[in-house]
Amino acid sequence: MTQLDRHIWKSSIFVSTKVHFYMVCILPILLYCCDTWTVTKQLSDRIDAFDMWCQRRILRILCTRHVTNAEVRSTTGCSAASKLVRMRRLQVFGHLARGSYKEDHHRVVLAAMSNPPAGWKRPRGRSRDTWLRIVSWDVQPFSTGVHSTWRLAADRRQWRQVVDTAVIQ
Repeated sequence: MTQLDRHIWKSSIFVSTKVHFYMVCILPILLYCCDTWTVTKQLSDRIDAFDMWCQRRILRILCTRHVTNAEVRSTTGCSAASKLVRMRRLQVFGHLARGSYKEDHHRVVLAAMSNPPAGWKRPRGRSRDTWLRIVSWDVQPFSTGVHSTWRLAADRRQWRQVVDTAVIQ
């Protein structure tokens, strides 16, 4: 980031160009494969903190100035990185739901949605949160479970509306 400080963020380039550079070059690296992450609340807060730190650097906002995050986001026009993570995760879930039953990834998710075998326990040290549990939390405002969400995701147009609504919240 120090090279970017010297040559990009502190240069006389327009702010809109800096924001575009951030959206095209920095965010894809930060969010690489984020659609498969099991994101906890703590990790989501850390991603948003880094996102906000970068945007404040772009706008040259010092830490002594009291500018709210909402003001920074309205100035840059960027949404929170955690919302992008949620959107990508739901898009992948819809992709998996629309896949053919003959495809392995479709069958794996269906098997994960069913109950685990009797006596099975998660290995010691593993997170209790699973990717499917995170997806169910993402669609919780719609009062639907994972199974009904799976059926809902089969219709692409309807699923896009669900993803857009889930990202707004």
